[in-house]
Amino acid sequence: MLLLAVAAYASIEADSLVSQLDSQRIRTLFADVQARLDSLQADNQARVDALQASERELRRRVDTLQALVHALHETENATRRPTGGGVSAPHGTTITAQGTQSGRRLTGSSTYLGFNALQIHEFPSGHTCANTAFVESQPMLLGVDGSGPSLRGRKNLASADVSVASVSAKDCTVSEIQRMAAPLKVVHAADCGSSPTLEIALDANFAGTLSVGGVAVSGADPDGSWNYLLFYGGNQATYHDEQAYYTKIGGMVCMTGSIKKTSASALATGDFLATLPVGYRPCARAFIPGAFGCFHCTEFLPGTFWVDIYGNVIVGNAPAPYADQFGIVQTPRVGYLNGACFRACPPGGG
Repeated sequence: MLLLAVAAYASIEADSLVSQLDSQRIRTLFADVQARLDSLQADNQARVDALQASERELRRRVDTLQALVHALHETENATRRPTGGGVSAPHGTTITAQGTQSGRRLTGSSTYLGFNALQIHEFPSGHTCANTAFVESQPMLLGVDGSGPSLRGRKNLASADVSVASVSAKDCTVSEIQRMAAPLKVVHAADCGSSPTLEIALDANFAGTLSVGGVAVSGADPDGSWNYLLFYGGNQATYHDEQAYYTKIGGMVCMTGSIKKTSASALATGDFLATLPVGYRPCARAFIPGAFGCFHCTEFLPGTFWVDIYGNVIVGNAPAPYADQFGIVQTPRVGYLNGACFRACPPGGG
């Protein structure tokens, strides 16, 4: 009986040992499987992250390409001419649009067409500006965001600057050529309740005539030079070789230099001295300041000239004879125009 009991006990212990070994093996196998699953999951997550990053990059490139295409379309539209029913605005014409909604027919009988402006940028021969080879790239005028020239959007820009840049057709890389203040900037009131103002940020050279309120404020004589003032009798009287000249700048006729009668007699109120051609005459009598002196004077007294509607330059008020610094009585015989100016009468009067 004892042997049977020992045998039975040994069998139970053996079964228990086998069971423990199987349980340990199962736990080991499970841990191994779990580790492999964790590794696979980590690999899959890394691939998902990489794919999402690739997707974001592709979306960014698509947005950039769309912005580039949009900008190119705008440039193309700016170069097109309207056909049929368009309005031609000759040089010097001002068109005032009533209304603010873009792209609609405005009030009045005129037709208003809105275009994106095509800017012409001139680079002198032999310039050294960078990024202007334009090999597989396009020149573009871009807004500036916090990091530099931007192809994206046109709102919430970092500054009022613009950038002339070269944009690669291969990968849309932007290479800046030059940054500058926006040539034209419209500044709105804080409440948008009044008309905005236009700011011109760059130095400007007007090749034609600039008019403000219908009055020319720039533009010079056709030859761009001063002209000899024509004296009566064909003489061009001078004093110390200071010939009198006239010109017209921005609608203003200006005269400078010395003026005197061809004889050596004194200048007196009412003396006719010279004449100005048509186009250089006032609409009404114009009084202009001057100075008067003698042939060897070191001092001059103030006086006036006036110009009538026929262009006659006349002594308005000449000083009486006076004693110079040496006590010698001098008779005023020379007048100085001192750059005196008056407004010319526009064609048709004014």
